[in-house]
Amino acid sequence: MRGQKPLSVEGAVEGFYVEAVGGLIFTVKGLVHPPHALIAFLRYMPSPGGERVRGGVRYARVYAFEEQFEALRRLRPSYVFFDEVFDEVVQGVPRGDVVKVYDPRAAALEMAKARDELPPLERDALDLVELLEGEAGIPSGSVGISGSILVGLATSSSDVDLIVYGERSCLAVHEALEELLEKGDELQRLSVEDARRLYVERGAKVPLERYVEQERRKVYQGRFRGRRFFIRFVKEAKERYGDLRYRSLGRAEVVARVVDAGGAMYTPCTYLVDDVEFVRGVEVEGLTEIASFRGRFCDQAGEGERVAAGGKVEAVIDAAGSIHYRLLLGGSADDYLLAL
Repeated sequence: MRGQKPLSVEGAVEGFYVEAVGGLIFTVKGLVHPPHALIAFLRYMPSPGGERVRGGVRYARVYAFEEQFEALRRLRPSYVFFDEVFDEVVQGVPRGDVVKVYDPRAAALEMAKARDELPPLERDALDLVELLEGEAGIPSGSVGISGSILVGLATSSSDVDLIVYGERSCLAVHEALEELLEKGDELQRLSVEDARRLYVERGAKVPLERYVEQERRKVYQGRFRGRRFFIRFVKEAKERYGDLRYRSLGRAEVVARVVDAGGAMYTPCTYLVDDVEFVRGVEVEGLTEIASFRGRFCDQAGEGERVAAGGKVEAVIDAAGSIHYRLLLGGSADDYLLAL
């Protein structure tokens, strides 16, 4: 498969994929991982009734969290475990069980060497990578190709999933996307119908028309030559496992004002907030952050906007024992973030 690296899980972060013993394929989540495992979500599993085929083996795509946990508890119970630092039950692949590592940037560079042999989907993905790198003025290899293309399980109708690594490259590509979407030549924003489909696919819990308006203003998703694309921005890890500890306190819904959206474009994304009003659920003094590991919550609101949000309240504790509180989104289908 494209993008395979020599077997080392070091450096595997958001956007990488790993394959475990037994053919289970996972997407790596976040930048911080425990010593014994990579936090990663099950994405594909061998299945006689699966609709994807690779090397003569059929695979089923597993998207919903509930289905992922159910499959792992049945097939690999040790891949579901309670993590004391994150204070929650997570999915993770033991490092010793990783048999393949897929690097999105390596895949894009390999595809560039075989351009004439690529099927239409991969050629379009590569062209989008090179268009963004050129318009942003960043080095080749800054943008990677992730998703089903990376692991050889794409279909002709698959989306194009790209990853941009490094803060400087992320900022440059984000700005280039704004300009390209404004021109509207090969890149277009999501249509109203596209956004309505996302609303249904994600089971969104906010008013439909407001959701459509919000999704259509985002620059990291749209269509390229008619294909839907989704881009994640990943900056360098500054936190090591255990530097911060998290304590789950329960669910809450809040209304707040965004005072700093500088982290909104990245995965994981963060919004610094003040003037927080608790609408229902757990209440704490000093909630200063809304965060998520899910790409769907990126670029959801800008500085100065008021937002309504629902998620899990966490205490964030540093090595000195100082505590602040955040609202973490994405662990439940009921979580939401809406600019008011």
